[in-house]
Amino acid sequence: MMEVHSFNFSKSGNNPEETEDSLSINLEKLKFAIADGASDSIFSGQWAFALTNEFVNNNGDEKIKNDIRQFIRDSRKMWYESINWKGLKWNVKNKAVRGAYSTFLGISTEFGSMESLIVHAIGDSCIFIFDEGKMKSFPLNSPDQFGIHPSLVWSGYGFPLNNKPFEQKLNIKQEKFKIVKGNEIILATDAMSKFIMEAGEDSFGLLWDHYNDRTFFDDMRNENTIKNDDLSAILISF
Repeated sequence: MMEVHSFNFSKSGNNPEETEDSLSINLEKLKFAIADGASDSIFSGQWAFALTNEFVNNNGDEKIKNDIRQFIRDSRKMWYESINWKGLKWNVKNKAVRGAYSTFLGISTEFGSMESLIVHAIGDSCIFIFDEGKMKSFPLNSPDQFGIHPSLVWSGYGFPLNNKPFEQKLNIKQEKFKIVKGNEIILATDAMSKFIMEAGEDSFGLLWDHYNDRTFFDDMRNENTIKNDDLSAILISF
């Protein structure tokens, strides 16, 4: 029987609602998504949420397969409508007009079965698959691949340039994985992904045992075991 746990902890010193990560889960449709809003853009947490929600609840995986521009447009609509543009202070508005940026990772299934996964990735959020003590990851596979300039999805312009056309070249990577009973899966944003790569095959059990314990992660941050960043993951035991 499949079990799923998840966590989304903001940076140390920040309130829980200040996280710029987002994760969305639809168990009925077997769709999972995670995203990391870029800290140097404003309203990036809302943009990350729009992307993950669109993917799992509004056939985002089909939109990506048929026309990724439609997936971006529909996600953008949710993002734009979530912001009170006219109520923003001028200094916030000046930054918000440039739009928001986020990484994205979504997984869906072929034939409605977790035994065949399709992964869509933009940036450095990663999926990890644990199979009999062996760990494989996608789209990155080494801790030294994490940098300060990952590929990102742009929301397009904010108000008052919201009707200005926008195009972006998306560096989307796609892969398929075969899953068997007993496998374990993690979807994680960048800081958590880097930690998992460094911890290796023991990381799934460690996170499974502490997924609802923020103090555990704060202690690791204080010990410099993990970067002080938003920490998010979806854990799937299949």
